Amino acid sequence: MTRTLLSLLTLLSVAATSESVLGQTQSSKQALPAFTATDATGKRLSSIVVDTAAPTRAGPLRVTPDTSVLYDGIRGPVRSTTVRQMKLSDKTGKTVETLADTKEILFDREGRIVSYTVKTPDGTIDSKVTKTFAGNFLKRVNYFFNYSSGAERITTLSEYDKNGNLTSTTSREAKGNVTEVVNFHATPNGYKITYLKQGRPADVGYILQDKAARTLRSELRTAGQVTTTELSYDGPFLTRIVSDGEKGPRVETTYKAGRTVRITSTPRTKDQTYSAKVVAYADFDARGNPRRAGDFEELNVSGKTKYRAISRSYATYSYY
Repeated sequence: MTRTLLSLLTLLSVAATSESVLGQTQSSKQALPAFTATDATGKRLSSIVVDTAAPTRAGPLRVTPDTSVLYDGIRGPVRSTTVRQMKLSDKTGKTVETLADTKEILFDREGRIVSYTVKTPDGTIDSKVTKTFAGNFLKRVNYFFNYSSGAERITTLSEYDKNGNLTSTTSREAKGNVTEVVNFHATPNGYKITYLKQGRPADVGYILQDKAARTLRSELRTAGQVTTTELSYDGPFLTRIVSDGEKGPRVETTYKAGRTVRITSTPRTKDQTYSAKVVAYADFDARGNPRRAGDFEELNVSGKTKYRAISRSYATYSYY
């Protein structure tokens, strides 16, 4: 099914028949050069994020996983949200929805995620993450996975120094064996992160932060490959650009008020193709949270931009 951008929200609200896709995904975009996490003088982050740097971040080091941005856009004192993700298929000219999975997210009164559960279509738990806070400090994270074979567990404990800076996290499996140690070294303008894994060389990353402790740029070196990320903030918009190594595609994600609105993947080698996806939201509740959302593939159809629905989701919310 292809639609113009103006009809995306309508498409979320009513059933529509499928149409054949006449064009192909854009693949003629010019390949981009490798993105590197350097400043205007060409310096790498390893020489910028140092103890002698001019201060930018105010307050102690806090580290927020990238995945949390997926739910930063929720408004109001939300207690929980349940999201049903639907796959779409074309049967006899009609779009048919099939449940892919269900996500159940619980929040505390501070708006922090304390539980994240993924269930299969038959209601069986596939994976679960729980978090424990002590005041403003994240102290413990439990990861449960492989529920079908006994719910394996990984527990990660966080340590902080006397100034409140995060210094390390240690992950252990249920029997107590250490699976990963991550050390954090705070600098006046960001932090250095070192991953220590059993039987593997240490991976090292550098993260540059602004005064609000938001990430501006990062560089992660893993087994000789460098993954770089750049983030820019403009009012309600956040743009995040990730380049995986020297030959990986350049992936750009745009968020508006915490919600993903567009993702593009631009090739850097001839064997890669350009792709783009947009996300539309509809049926907002009284708090301003969307009860319906849809993912759409962006296509070039006979020189015109069209959109094909690839998935939908339905959300419910409860509030404090």
